[in-house]
Amino acid sequence: MKVNWFQMIVSLLGGLGVFLYGMRVMSRGLESAGSDRMRSWLQTMTAHPLAGITTGLVVTCVIQSSSATTVMLVSLVHAGFLQLTQAIGVVMGANIGTTFTGWVVALLGFKIKISRFALPAIAIGVSMIFLWPRRKRGLWGEILVGFGLLFLGLMFMKQAVKPLSKSPEVIAWMQHYSASSGYLSILMAVGIGTLATLAIQSSSATMALTMTLAQQGLIDFPTAAALILGENIGTTVTANLAAIGTNISARRAAVAHFFFNTLGVCWVILIFYPFIHMIEWMVPGQVLATDLAVRNQAIASHMAAYHTTFNVLNTIIFLPFVGALAKLVTRVIPGELAGPEKQHILYLDSRLVSTPDLALTAAHKELHRMSEHATEMFRSVMKLYRRYDQASKPLVERIEHCEDVLDNLEREIAQYLTEVSQHQLSAKSTKEVADLMNMAHNYEKIGDHCESLLRYLKRKYDNDVIFSKEGATQILELAQLVDEFLALIEANILAPTDIMKGSNQLEKAIDKMRGELRDEHTQRLIKGECDVPAALIFIDMLTSFEKIGDHAFNIASYLSQARDH
Repeated sequence: MKVNWFQMIVSLLGGLGVFLYGMRVMSRGLESAGSDRMRSWLQTMTAHPLAGITTGLVVTCVIQSSSATTVMLVSLVHAGFLQLTQAIGVVMGANIGTTFTGWVVALLGFKIKISRFALPAIAIGVSMIFLWPRRKRGLWGEILVGFGLLFLGLMFMKQAVKPLSKSPEVIAWMQHYSASSGYLSILMAVGIGTLATLAIQSSSATMALTMTLAQQGLIDFPTAAALILGENIGTTVTANLAAIGTNISARRAAVAHFFFNTLGVCWVILIFYPFIHMIEWMVPGQVLATDLAVRNQAIASHMAAYHTTFNVLNTIIFLPFVGALAKLVTRVIPGELAGPEKQHILYLDSRLVSTPDLALTAAHKELHRMSEHATEMFRSVMKLYRRYDQASKPLVERIEHCEDVLDNLEREIAQYLTEVSQHQLSAKSTKEVADLMNMAHNYEKIGDHCESLLRYLKRKYDNDVIFSKEGATQILELAQLVDEFLALIEANILAPTDIMKGSNQLEKAIDKMRGELRDEHTQRLIKGECDVPAALIFIDMLTSFEKIGDHAFNIASYLSQARDH
């Protein structure tokens, strides 16, 4: 049978494109529908690798892409969320999680007639999207559309390669390069699988293509197994590309992914044929039968089992050596970690924008940095209040630096959250975006009022203005309340608790004391116990303290709303 190669290649690439797009749509829908839980999964990443394995597995099953998980992982390490040993655990879990797609394709794509549910799923999904835009049902509509497109693409690929199964020349060529003929052919197949995944940038899509070729009888089970091993190496390149331009920790995480997968492939190649026979024994069906029809009935499920078993065993073998792998990667990529003062933005990463829940977590961590700088700024100002002289220049410069950082962080957080808001968000996440922007703005305003306090103290020092003993003490008492308020909200940025009762008490106490101190100071001015320059600076400082308290109360209100939701 003569093969129309042009038509076959166009159909195959078109089907692959539909498959990839369907996976992308389904992944985004699943990601958005489960976004409220993504953060809790992220928080399970502790120092123990087992927690990381569980998290990587769950997240990859949810978003249906190990490449997306590992790219996300690189971003999290770059942002300081995870240490290298934690990242290795997540990589292990992601490798297991990505085998879920293979089982879906094997059990549904080749066991039942795809056209019976692919188009109805798309029809129902599109109806849900148009009828319930921006709602949860709309998200599930996206998932259905992606699901339908994924299997529609698989159907196109199956139809595209079907003529090859009837071509004697193609079959003879495939048999000649079968991995059953020796280790050289195994290595060739591993290389082809690696290159194919590099080109497609999706191990799940490469796996589906491999299953399609195998199910049509074009490749046997050993060749398919070798291609799967190559796909496990090829998928690590995505993370390494994502690590370009990141810090040293993120680059180490990406290289750790490469080492883990490649070393795993190496040991499986050494026991390649016994491993294949083990899978044949584990899974029903005669995948090594000479009868093509019998073999094709079993090959998809055997491939899925091979993929899962390899990744599970590889994880079990390397789990005790996570620390050793981390040390190896550190030696391969030597260097010192950059300190937090070397850059203003630490946690915001554009690679997380497509995963809104993780992006919001990063924004919270950046907001916490704003709170630290605002609190430090206020306390430094009060140090100057107690002692302001020629030796105070470094402290003044530090305060000015904190003000620059706060301005920069507010601008970067606002820009970042604007990008996040352009993705489809849950109602909770939409509210959170607005709250984070407002909190960042309030922290920037706190910085402005601290800068005003610094300006008043400079004027006080330059003009040799002296407060009365009573007035000087009162300033410290009011500042203590403001300091307590700043500490309260800072402690609740990352894990909000019920702080409204304490916030109300502090806000009222600050307002009350400010009014009382202003009245008392006015009386001292009338009695001649202080002069006009001192009175003006004193009143201005009271106003700044009150404004800082107001902005702190605003932040506390947003934090309390976040807790309630």
